[in-house]
Amino acid sequence: MDKRKVALAYAKNMTMIIIGTFIMGFAFNVFQAPNHITPTGFSGIASIISYLLSQANIFISPSPIYLALNVFLFIFAYKMMGKEFCIYSATGILGYALSMEVLRYVHINVGSDLLLCCIYGGAIMGVGTGLVIRFGGSTGGADMSAVLLRKIMPNLSTGTLIVIIDGTIIGVSAIVYGLNLGMYALVSCVLMGSICDMIANGNKSVRAYYIITTKRDELANALLDRVHRGVSNIQITGMYSHENHDMLFVVVRMSEVVTLKRVIHDVDEKAFIIGVNVREAMGIGFEKLHVDDKKMLNFKLPTKKHKTNKSNETVGDNK
Repeated sequence: MDKRKVALAYAKNMTMIIIGTFIMGFAFNVFQAPNHITPTGFSGIASIISYLLSQANIFISPSPIYLALNVFLFIFAYKMMGKEFCIYSATGILGYALSMEVLRYVHINVGSDLLLCCIYGGAIMGVGTGLVIRFGGSTGGADMSAVLLRKIMPNLSTGTLIVIIDGTIIGVSAIVYGLNLGMYALVSCVLMGSICDMIANGNKSVRAYYIITTKRDELANALLDRVHRGVSNIQITGMYSHENHDMLFVVVRMSEVVTLKRVIHDVDEKAFIIGVNVREAMGIGFEKLHVDDKKMLNFKLPTKKHKTNKSNETVGDNK
């Protein structure tokens, strides 16, 4: 890839990350902060700290608090991140901090219905967060904190630590703002996560089908010709009849499910099928197989090494 294309790719990613952070800032300032619906991550912590300080007549907006928390975290996480991810994450953090500060002067009357503010705030926050992640960025907070905490608690997964951190933030918000608003914050958080996954992953929803059929070759050829997906055959044995059967395995996009079922019905309407939702599919016909640490906080944690008693061979600790 020439330098011009690389520069254009960087510019596109940076632009989309900034747009995403301003969408997040809009959701925060218009729907969440005015109604004390706490978002997750460092913006949620910053919002709570800002509120508590205001009760002591110390008025500091959430933006500089959020930025200070992330700068402190960034210093510790810097060595664990690749250069490109570092640049994109810094853009995301600075963009979100700027949007939180600038957009707090935007006053839009969205009413006082907490449920609507919770739903719209969570959904719009999810769109913004999803864009930031999709184009390789991060807004710091819980995800980076979880990776650092794994060095102290290696037995817990990063995902588990993120849930613990975000759950703690929502729990504290329930104490500070009241249980009712804490429950709204939880609903907003769940909705945000769902929308974020949808935006970040794009149109990648896939489903796997296991098809037990007596017309293996005919059905496999029909799937290859009409659905245009690879098909694998698995030999199975029924434990009641102890008879051998053929089971076809195929992975399709959600948009191809109707066509798949129509083909199965046309060829073997007595076939037994099982559909399973697949979180991710990579390879020919789907997303290109890659390891992308720009889009995921897939940091390599150092492994402990020790020598076995029987030999001098060094092995990694798989904890």
